[in-house]
Amino acid sequence: MKSVSLSIFLFLFLNISIGQTAQLDLKVFLEGPFFNNQMTPYLNNLGYLPGSQPYNVSPWNYQGTESAGAIPSSVVDWVLVDLLQASGEPDNLNFGLVSRKAGFLLSNGKITDLDGSSDLLLATNDVSGFHIRVHHRNHLPVTSDIAIAEAQGKYTYDFTTGAGQAIGGTFSQKLMSSGVWGMIAADGDLSSQIDNRDKNDIWIPQIGNSGYYNGDFNMDGQVDNGDLNGKWTLNAGQGYNVIKNPIIVSPENGRYFSVGGKAILLTGSHTWDNFQDIGATFNYVDYLNWMLGLHHNFIRLWAWESPHGTDWANDQNLDISPIPYKKSGSAYDLTQLNQSYFDRLQQRVQMANEKGIYVSIMLFEGFSAEHTPIAWGSNPFKAGNNINGIAAGQYDVHTNLDAGVLLAQRLYVQEVIDIVNYNKFNNVLYEIGNEVPYGVDRDVWQNEMIDFIHTYEFETYGLKRPVGKTFQYNSGSNETLFNSPADWISPNSEGGYDCREGDAPIATGDKVIISDTDHFYYVWYTDSGDPIDFVWKSFTGGINPIHMDNWGGGSNVPGRLLGVSNPNLFTLVRANMGYAGDLSERMDLISTTPQPILSSTGFCLASSHEYVVYFPENISVATVDLTLSSGQFAVEWLDAQTGAILTAGNITAGNAQTFTSPFGGFAVLYLKKLN
Repeated sequence: MKSVSLSIFLFLFLNISIGQTAQLDLKVFLEGPFFNNQMTPYLNNLGYLPGSQPYNVSPWNYQGTESAGAIPSSVVDWVLVDLLQASGEPDNLNFGLVSRKAGFLLSNGKITDLDGSSDLLLATNDVSGFHIRVHHRNHLPVTSDIAIAEAQGKYTYDFTTGAGQAIGGTFSQKLMSSGVWGMIAADGDLSSQIDNRDKNDIWIPQIGNSGYYNGDFNMDGQVDNGDLNGKWTLNAGQGYNVIKNPIIVSPENGRYFSVGGKAILLTGSHTWDNFQDIGATFNYVDYLNWMLGLHHNFIRLWAWESPHGTDWANDQNLDISPIPYKKSGSAYDLTQLNQSYFDRLQQRVQMANEKGIYVSIMLFEGFSAEHTPIAWGSNPFKAGNNINGIAAGQYDVHTNLDAGVLLAQRLYVQEVIDIVNYNKFNNVLYEIGNEVPYGVDRDVWQNEMIDFIHTYEFETYGLKRPVGKTFQYNSGSNETLFNSPADWISPNSEGGYDCREGDAPIATGDKVIISDTDHFYYVWYTDSGDPIDFVWKSFTGGINPIHMDNWGGGSNVPGRLLGVSNPNLFTLVRANMGYAGDLSERMDLISTTPQPILSSTGFCLASSHEYVVYFPENISVATVDLTLSSGQFAVEWLDAQTGAILTAGNITAGNAQTFTSPFGGFAVLYLKKLN
């Protein structure tokens, strides 16, 4: 999609003598009054149209003196027309404003001069060709997709024949009826984006009024629910201010996220204090550089709700800062947000983005309330810890039972979403909360918070970033996660996601699965968990493996908060996540599916032109069924214990073949079709 700069720079006319005119034969429809392949001139019929052009206000500040003593009966409204010349790259156009003029829009879509029949004439010093832009006071503007050349003495352009007639396509035009396209209604605040501001700042203050109002999105002369339900609700999210290539669930392969149409495997180490400081200052720069050295691309950005109490750590009485709410004396004001918290959030997401690292922003934490009596003692929602009279119960803070709690939580969540979108971050996912324990009320709260995030972000910013739901320690089930409105989940070990011997977890594509050692006691806390199995069984099952790490890298102290008995386990899981990430970048991942039946090992991710087969410990020989493929394939081996890669010539597909690992077990076979 071509993007249009919202700031139009004026050509300097002071030294230019404008002695020529451009005759414009233009057609455009407005969605608001459109009915039965034409527009109804309600405002004209009711006598509400002003006699002078209304574009002398921001953002246009047009000083033209166009006015009409009598308005022809077929006029729907005033429009403002620009002649533009393009500068810059074809896919990132800026425009110089050559000339502009206000005119009438008729019910048949024709734009005319003030007599209601003549083509619009614009003064210009250059008639070599222009882009045309049409503005309306409560519809998204449209700009011609091409520069229009003069033909037979005029410039002719019809926006109504297709979405592609306007730059932005379906972001700036809407299908009105079969084969007929028009400008999109409900941009009441003239921001070139239809969002909550059009509803809250324009429609709500004007509701109940009759006349010529920007909140009258359907242009029938009344600001009422018909404007909200019939136009704004349908169009919220449309506009030009759309973030380019945000991370989304792949429409083609729901096992993965995608960016710009390319599927990506998310994998990496996260740690408890990578956002807020816990008892000591965390070196975030070292952490990111350490991750890059491991070829990791994903972190959970941990969020703690209480300023004191680390019941889960070696030292249970550490302080945590910053906290989302502002203090008033010795207690918190839950109506006021702590700017330092959100400044740090913006900085850390941006730093990760600059290094190509995706971030899941955690919003709530079960170990700040339900699981931890020390942390609960300082929780802002506990009685006496706030000035707002809120006295939530320890097991009720993550429910909808207290309206005051919910209001403060949504205030905080909205600010997080605003920070992410104001900075146009394209590397962000959301996570409702870490291991918030299962309970009917808490599960309803999580699901409704997911819906709230989706709705608020879409209505305000025009997109829905993926929202995740993680294992509900300690009484939750994976079935609850799969049945939720979450876009991605992190399960517990049910279904073999911890990859013990004999496990072969498979992602179906119903939800993206981010498999996290944080939720697997077997892998994280014991010597018996196999980190290589965890990474490669997950990978060949279409699952994204990540690791709860006790070290943030660099100058951060290993095991300071919580240690493990087998540091070699961490070394192997970190390295293999990097190997898997590197391999995924070389693959057409979006075309692959888990196909365990194709390999005698039972672990195979494949498409017709690529195969990844995992050889667990003690398996060095395996058969791979290549019957459904044809042609030459390159053979490559990875030693998962050392990272060594060995190329082993080519083979011809078309039948089942036997492969012997040069490394024994803990090896990965990669077959890629040659062009």
